[in-house]
Amino acid sequence: MNNCLITTGSASFLFEVPDFTTSRQASSTRAKRDINDVYEELDRRGWATLPGVMAEPEIDQLLSAFQGGAKRGSEEQLRALSPCEQCLTGPLPEPLESWGRALRSALTPIAHRWKSDVGHSRLFSSSASVKSVCDPPALHARLTYLFADQMQALGHDAARGEAFPIQMVVLLSEPDRDFVGGEFVIADQRPRMHSRPMVIPLNKGDAALIAASQRPVKGRSGVCHMTLRHGVSRVRSGSRIGLELFLG
Repeated sequence: MNNCLITTGSASFLFEVPDFTTSRQASSTRAKRDINDVYEELDRRGWATLPGVMAEPEIDQLLSAFQGGAKRGSEEQLRALSPCEQCLTGPLPEPLESWGRALRSALTPIAHRWKSDVGHSRLFSSSASVKSVCDPPALHARLTYLFADQMQALGHDAARGEAFPIQMVVLLSEPDRDFVGGEFVIADQRPRMHSRPMVIPLNKGDAALIAASQRPVKGRSGVCHMTLRHGVSRVRSGSRIGLELFLG
């Protein structure tokens, strides 16, 4: 195993990243996060960053695994779609499957609380594995390719009340080297209030946990629902690859 990504002070929960390559780069740059800090950030602002989740050799192997599971097509074909989204039809490549199980287990307590607070009664199994299904609404993993003058419009992927309320995004390209522009943007909106757009700064290999759609927020008159949408601003030059991991 590589270094721990998320830990608790009592060590009752440990999220370890499986060995994906023999590279030591990931273990030297991967940050440790206390799960309670992650809960606090998700509750307070709807997102939490996980720096250095993937090193470059891991990203290369992941892209190769996706290309082996689904035909990518030529760059010209990809440019014709805005954005181009690529999904797998088989099991998720490692470390995504292990990450999905570990993240789901770690985030199940806050997922239960969020669902209860927004009025949904479904309970999530902390041991459920993540499957890869491309057809909506059971979409669990996808790559998004964006080229110059392309963008990903703001939206959310879990409008269904039964969906797991948190997902992970990972940037697989290097800003200012592989592409310019293409910032990851979120916008949250409370009832009868204007949306508040915000850029989440990500470097290559960084991840962010984000609310997939609605999350509860305490207001003056009690708990209200805040809807969070996410997207990618216009890529001014180069090409940008992003990964989204859905947890059920």
